Amino acid sequence: MKFLKCSLFVVSMFSMVSLQAVTVPDRMENPFIENAGQHEYGILFLAGIPGGAATVSDSNEISYRIGNTVFTERFEFLKEASFSGLERSNAVINIYKENFTASGIPAYRSLSAANDGVSVTLRSSSGTFEKIFTVNPGTDPCSIKISVNDAELIENLDGKLVIHTGRGTASFTAPVAWQETVNGKRSVEVAYVADGKNYGFAVGNYDREIPLFIDPLLTGVFIGGNAVDEAAALAVAQNKDIIIAGPTFSGDFPVTDSSTYKSTNNLPDCMIVRYNPFGEMKAATYFGGSRSECSTSGTDDSWTNLSKTYYTALTTIGDSVFLGSVTYSNDLPVSTDAYDKTCGSDGSCNGGQPDAFIAKFDKDLIFEAATYFGGAGADKGRTITNEGGNVVIAGSSNSTDLAPGVSFGGGDYDIFAASLSGDLKTMNAAKLIGGNDTDRAMGASSNANGIYLTGITGSSNFPVTDSAFDKTFGSGGEGDIFVVKLNKSSLAVEAATYLGGGWTEYGYAIAAHSNGSVYVAGATYGEPDDGFPVTAGAYKTTAVTNDNGSNWRTEGFIAKLSKDLNTLDAATYLGGTGQDDIKAIAFAPDGQIIVAGFTNSSNFPVTENAFDTTPGGGWDGFVSIISADLSTLSASTLIGGTGEDRLFGTGFDDFGNPAVCGFTTSSEIPGITGVKNGSTEMIFARIAPDLKASSDTPAASVDPDSIDFGTVATGSSSAEVEVKLYNNGGAAFNASSISLSDSVNFVLAFKGKYPCGNNFSVIPGTYCTFAVSMKPEISGEINGAVNVINADSGDDLMVQLSGSGEDIGDTGNTGNTGDTANTGDTANTGDTGDTADTGDTADTGDTANTGDSGNTGDTADTGDTANTGDTGNTGNTGDTADTGNTGNTGNTGDEDTVTDDETTDDETAAPRPKVKGTGCSAMVL
Repeated sequence: MKFLKCSLFVVSMFSMVSLQAVTVPDRMENPFIENAGQHEYGILFLAGIPGGAATVSDSNEISYRIGNTVFTERFEFLKEASFSGLERSNAVINIYKENFTASGIPAYRSLSAANDGVSVTLRSSSGTFEKIFTVNPGTDPCSIKISVNDAELIENLDGKLVIHTGRGTASFTAPVAWQETVNGKRSVEVAYVADGKNYGFAVGNYDREIPLFIDPLLTGVFIGGNAVDEAAALAVAQNKDIIIAGPTFSGDFPVTDSSTYKSTNNLPDCMIVRYNPFGEMKAATYFGGSRSECSTSGTDDSWTNLSKTYYTALTTIGDSVFLGSVTYSNDLPVSTDAYDKTCGSDGSCNGGQPDAFIAKFDKDLIFEAATYFGGAGADKGRTITNEGGNVVIAGSSNSTDLAPGVSFGGGDYDIFAASLSGDLKTMNAAKLIGGNDTDRAMGASSNANGIYLTGITGSSNFPVTDSAFDKTFGSGGEGDIFVVKLNKSSLAVEAATYLGGGWTEYGYAIAAHSNGSVYVAGATYGEPDDGFPVTAGAYKTTAVTNDNGSNWRTEGFIAKLSKDLNTLDAATYLGGTGQDDIKAIAFAPDGQIIVAGFTNSSNFPVTENAFDTTPGGGWDGFVSIISADLSTLSASTLIGGTGEDRLFGTGFDDFGNPAVCGFTTSSEIPGITGVKNGSTEMIFARIAPDLKASSDTPAASVDPDSIDFGTVATGSSSAEVEVKLYNNGGAAFNASSISLSDSVNFVLAFKGKYPCGNNFSVIPGTYCTFAVSMKPEISGEINGAVNVINADSGDDLMVQLSGSGEDIGDTGNTGNTGDTANTGDTANTGDTGDTADTGDTADTGDTANTGDSGNTGDTADTGDTANTGDTGNTGNTGDTADTGNTGNTGNTGDEDTVTDDETTDDETAAPRPKVKGTGCSAMVL
């Protein structure tokens, strides 16, 4: 191999970690965040990179911190040129700290700089960091020189570039180079040339008349900075964005560095990260004061969480995000019109006592409001939920002056619950609940029946209600689980029950279903013989939590209760022979239950072909899906490496894929892209719905795969049918085009929530959509197809199209019957619930906005409507005592002014196409 001889050259590439079924999305960007005052002078941008962080200075230097290794590259060839933002990122970066506040800090997908015929572009994502060099025609690639400060030695070993520093060694894989020719992309041989504390490159033969590209990649990254980063909560917004939050000790977590972190005295602040439904970061926000938020030590369950307890909770109202937590800071950036603007009753946290707080952020995590909530004692917010436009926070308190009219019940702590307005200006209600010992709320949920709390109580006189499932305190340890139902307005206790056996139990998570059922999950030391109430027919009815009277360990559990908490419908264990804790619960789209947590059991139950079936050592995270009646384990997998791996939050993305968050101390986790930076790192992962591993190739399909439009009048159009193009594989599906074989009689439109297009990519576990309709120009049978062309293989996917055109001629003028006495307004028939007492006619009072029935003039002989439940928004009128034959029930506001035979349409109603689909489901890998 012959190389052009030149003294030095540039660029580096870290080894790539392959993507499997669990991932921080490969294309999720780590934007270059502009210095808006959060960094020291001279720094232009900061970006997270695989394995660490990088700053870009005004002196054309990139300073890297990768693990313990720190070094700086200087682009000598750029001379006086400097880097600038090239492509603005969609990510919104915010910092809310006691000593620095900024929102909407500019961030860029890429930076660029150029000088003397050579340009360099920088890009960073969750999996890669790229420095793309472009050598223009007439420019010598030998002019590119990089010097490395802090390097003791640079050497080329087996094609890799190894940089030795006093604080560690960085090893870079071989670079790549290419040219874009008329015949396509052509590789060019390239190798490092090292010289003392400088390096450059040598290149093989190439065409000097066209540009030469050199593209090194640094790959693999967890989310996090240089210290402790732990995700402890997950929520899904109305627009299906996924939000995670937790404590961070890192000075360089995506939005800041040590220059803004000095005042925290190495104490945790809160970090919130928001992702779109594809798993791409939309916003990151750093929130805190001069002391601790989102995490602390000091409760009896902290030993399972690496000696700390996570006081981090999320809920959403619409697309707004509410963070509920604890703070020891008297300088938290609360809003000026907040309900409570000071920490503690004295404004200074009463000598170090914590307060609860709630902070509200918009769809871009821009700060909108925040309030303290607490008295003179210790008030710790641990869980949060929403009720209508209000937000409800709960936790533990020993303040005797928490809120007007609220009395402390005794013991060490009572449960507190407080409802505040969505703008955090007004307290609607507050409640303390407890008995003669310690009572702590750990989980909250709400539905139409009320607000539900769970946690642990050590009180033998906890205020259980008369008809409760379990009225007897049975704990021989720290406490029993409690479940409480509160009135949505007043927070009065409407029902309360114990749940447990003869030893300690924890209710960590609760989910109230819209059908009324209430599911509680957590951990128990109780065996069936100790009175833990597992039920016959449950998935697992046995557990061993104590060997020989000394080897204690918890077993995970899930319990299903009636909405009034009077009945236990089902209860099951979930775990192995080690310790198992369930920390999160949610409802799957198909009605099943998903739970997440962590285990050190060597035999934790995993299902066949699960993503990870082998314990990695220490604690592993787990995700399990179980039937709604708790009888069948549908899917279950481990997630972990050789260190401590724990999951604390779960939910579902817009494509039906489970999402989880937590943290890890593992240096790597099989299937998750990453290089560990600090002592612990956040994990955010999305998993295939069956929790199985996938291939490393795309697997595309269309649903439906055939459409029969029936008979359609020539010149008119059928109804549109939406088609989803799924990718259920483990790599992106790239399509070069979507087109019609017959564009005369069929119409193709790229529309829907996630519209496809030409020359596009469908990332693993997602889909895009397009719509097809038939608009025949000829009569008779018509056949066609939509062809989806795979850009990589050339293989086609096809949606078969069929139908018939019918020439029906001129139907004449029907006499302007489409006006039908202005029935679109129907005399304000939104009030027809009171029309001739029809509000009592088999739920016709639910017709509600029938005034919105709009185009009822198009109902086409609605005197025999049969399906009048579909005419506009008439609600349940289709069920009104066989009122399918009631004629113009949509016009009941003025029944005498419109007759049935006045509802003839001007046009023939569009036929309903028959579709045939594959029924496939999406998964994220």
